[in-house]
Amino acid sequence: MPTSFKLVGFGLLLTFIGFFIIQKDVRLRIWGKPAKADVMNAWARVKNQKVVNIELAYQFEDPKGETVKGGAFVAPEWALPEGGKVDVVYLPNKPETNRLASDRSSGAYWVFAGGIVLLIVGGVYFNRESVLDAHRDTAEALDGPKSRAERIIRNVVE
Repeated sequence: MPTSFKLVGFGLLLTFIGFFIIQKDVRLRIWGKPAKADVMNAWARVKNQKVVNIELAYQFEDPKGETVKGGAFVAPEWALPEGGKVDVVYLPNKPETNRLASDRSSGAYWVFAGGIVLLIVGGVYFNRESVLDAHRDTAEALDGPKSRAERIIRNVVE
């Protein structure tokens, strides 16, 4: 399989993954409504006897008065705010889509950008491979075979 196909394929994969992660963040940034959520529980996630992050479980009420539950991972340095409430953002028409208001990771944007870069590089590489193949085919058609064995056979036949 040509290298350009691999680059384009991997670029498409990264672009789609990044897009689907980014679209939630973008929708929450544009249409998200703020709310105060009660922290119901918090667990320290430990790896090799070291706290790597804290998992939160929270709940809040939407404007209809229905309780909506959510969860998030925060840094080990995170401290519970006064009153045990955290700021969250949710979509009014789909409150189960929510996150902490402070949670704005840029990792998905880097994945998306990396996918776009690989698509561009793959396209340039594909164009280069196509042009080189076309030049090689044209040269063989005009000049005949290029290998020594092909020239010997050509001379014997003539």
